[in-house]
Amino acid sequence: LLDVMMPGMDGITVCRRLRQDPRTRELPVVLVTALADRQDRLNGLEAGADDFLSKPVDPAELVARVNTIARLNRYRRLQRERAKFEWLVHSVNVGILLLSQTGEITYANPQARLWLGLEEGHLPTLRFMDQAARHYQWRPQGSWQELVASGFAPRFLVRPLSKAAPELWLRVEGQRLPSPDPEDPGVWLVRLSDVTAEQITWRQANTFFHILSHKLRTPITLALGSLEFVLDAPEAELEGRIRETRAILMRGIRELHHQLEEVLAFIEAAEDAETDPPMSGEELEALARRVLAEVRLSPDRARLEIDPGLPPLRLGRLRMEVVLRQLLDNAIKFHPGQAPRVELRAWERERGLVRLAVRDDGQGIPPEALPRIWEPFYQVDSQGTAQVPGLGLGLPLVANYVWAVGGDVGIRSELGKGTCVWVDIPVAEERRRGEGQRDARGEG
Repeated sequence: LLDVMMPGMDGITVCRRLRQDPRTRELPVVLVTALADRQDRLNGLEAGADDFLSKPVDPAELVARVNTIARLNRYRRLQRERAKFEWLVHSVNVGILLLSQTGEITYANPQARLWLGLEEGHLPTLRFMDQAARHYQWRPQGSWQELVASGFAPRFLVRPLSKAAPELWLRVEGQRLPSPDPEDPGVWLVRLSDVTAEQITWRQANTFFHILSHKLRTPITLALGSLEFVLDAPEAELEGRIRETRAILMRGIRELHHQLEEVLAFIEAAEDAETDPPMSGEELEALARRVLAEVRLSPDRARLEIDPGLPPLRLGRLRMEVVLRQLLDNAIKFHPGQAPRVELRAWERERGLVRLAVRDDGQGIPPEALPRIWEPFYQVDSQGTAQVPGLGLGLPLVANYVWAVGGDVGIRSELGKGTCVWVDIPVAEERRRGEGQRDARGEG
């Protein structure tokens, strides 16, 4: 509160000095003037005064003016903070959304609008889940109610790799922002982050280690065993043992060379899934028989039903081998005696979609663990279901592969009655285009 007429320095000069100092420039200032001093009021406005009081000062008016100016000053601060927030939100490369409690979009920053295909300007009444599903696949799938009930447990929006567009993964995270008004339920703040590079790198690294561990172990063991057999021989038996083992040793070295070539081929193809060619039903059956033999499931404990007439699948041979091995390894690893009965089936579930299912007779998985089974590093604390130590990367790696080509995964399990894991794999785009052309000519 500054009187315009003060000894030493008048109120208008004091007001101007306050506005020039960063420490005091935001303080509300009320000038006290004579009723007829119009010029003093104009000079006060130019100096930055917020309001005026006329002499003599009415105490009730003074309290009212101070309350009003305090509210206005708080509003100005909020406006400045909002401007800073909007600038930050508009400039970041993550998507920011505000959603109502029923999932309607009330705000979207430019990056979120770009990813969700929203036009600039006023937002129509759109549900976030529906708008996202127009451009992406929700993985894992779920409803708005399930998403809210889980506290926005992380999910992905996946755009599969295609001829028209590269693979894209958006991580969806959110938190509830409560309102100070008890009648207002508040809003959800949702963040969309591009984690494509992270997902591809994680998938490639784990696949590389998987291929190394499974493809190189057998030939190396064979070669080392042959050499040890020769090196341990007494001098008198050396020549005979060399003759016995050289063919075995050569076979092991040739197999090692072949497997190393496959590993190098995978490394060369790792950047582009399209270079891993689609595989037919016959190739899938041959691959499944080989993997069953390598994981040492005896024929009497493994039932194989693969339709040889399956169309070529978008998941190529290298990646399909990883999927099969991981599913079978899990069935063995979590069986009480590591000797399950397994049924492996593959059929065209619907036009353009092939289902591969692996069923076992193990102990099953607790119901509360099923929603998290696709999370990396998550393992069930099975309490007697023969769990072995590990990072739990098998099923998440399978899901990552299948989601990346536009497919889906699922699991059904019941304690004491076994588990069935299934993957739905789209057919290769070449087959789809061929069918579309035939349909257009009336031949489909």
